[in-house]
Amino acid sequence: MKIAAVLASLASAGAALAVPVDPRFPDSGPFKMIVLAYEQPIHYSYVKASGGYFYIGKETNSTCGDVEPVLDGPNSAGALSTYGNGKQNTQQAFLDISGAAGGIFSYIGPLYSSTTPDHVTDKFTRVAGQDISQLYYEGGDWLACPTQTEGEYLVYADKAYGHEVGKDKCIPFEIRTDKVDDPQVCEYL
Repeated sequence: MKIAAVLASLASAGAALAVPVDPRFPDSGPFKMIVLAYEQPIHYSYVKASGGYFYIGKETNSTCGDVEPVLDGPNSAGALSTYGNGKQNTQQAFLDISGAAGGIFSYIGPLYSSTTPDHVTDKFTRVAGQDISQLYYEGGDWLACPTQTEGEYLVYADKAYGHEVGKDKCIPFEIRTDKVDDPQVCEYL
């Protein structure tokens, strides 16, 4: 009786492991970022890029126009960058943890020409499940914090948020990563 129970549990465990992952949500390769914030006005919005920061509700400023930025990675060291086909226009994504920045999700562009010790570049992870893949910073989720413009939010990593006030006005959310089959090479300005 005990042997039958063990064999049955092993068979069901093996079947669970064999469930295929949805090919739209891999854990590597180029991707776009989509906001998951159920019952919030930002739900299913794209995360966009402008002026060296990632936003929700603001147009992307890039050489390709107002497009959803395509990121690549993170690599085995946890580093994340924009898609640049390995040859050109690759821009490092990072969290700026310097005093005034307080954990803002940024990229090398108009504000920075290279990273400094105040720029964390190696704590990103991307985890794929059976029907979703998500981007994390230190295993945590994200915050959409309002700007002065109605409906516009700056993106911060929850675990790196460093401002003493204002967190209560931010919307917690997750970043779903959707596979991009034919990514464009763009420079984000």
